[in-house]
Amino acid sequence: GINKDPRTENLLLYPNPANTSISIQSDIALNASFTIYDTQGRAIQSSNLNAIKNLIDISHFETGVYFIE
Repeated sequence: GINKDPRTENLLLYPNPANTSISIQSDIALNASFTIYDTQGRAIQSSNLNAIKNLIDISHFETGVYFIE
């Protein structure tokens, strides 16, 4: 079978769409990093996730579509 990573098995990212902030939440502290990209593939913001619930400020982003990895 496929080995599942327990850190991402119950991962929540909300709200979608968002205006001022997004939350990334998991059952356990993630101890991971993320990068947000625009539709051109440019990295807009990167940081670490160190808690069960992480709040990410996106209020400075222009209106548009973004991807998170």
